[in-house]
Amino acid sequence: MPDNQDTIIIHNNLDELNRVRESVKTFAGEYFDPLDLNRVILAVDEALANIMEHAYGDDSNASIELDMYRDGDAIRFTLRDRGPQFDPTGLPRPDLNEVGHNERDGGLGVFLFTTLMQAEYNRLPEGVNELILSKKISLH
Repeated sequence: MPDNQDTIIIHNNLDELNRVRESVKTFAGEYFDPLDLNRVILAVDEALANIMEHAYGDDSNASIELDMYRDGDAIRFTLRDRGPQFDPTGLPRPDLNEVGHNERDGGLGVFLFTTLMQAEYNRLPEGVNELILSKKISLH
């Protein structure tokens, strides 16, 4: 069972990302040095932006659940959405030498959050996507 936990519901609106960044900073700030904290904030931000853009599009009624919790020596961020099934952890890594050479580069957000944190995907019953981002605590 998690030691410390917080849950927020995020509406499918990019304006919500500011609130999420502040919530992640407040929740995780005591566990990470400034560099790791910024990496965690960026990873969660990118994962949420991907869900908003690719899973939900313009559906203003859609929402994402974000659970933030400490689990032993790691902090975990579990994101749940009801968009189409999509496992971001299965994407090939983009060729960074090719970035900017194509009209539509893709996969950079996924590359960021899967590089900055450990990522695990689960498809839950009733059409729920679950993405778990975790990082070992750097401050004790």
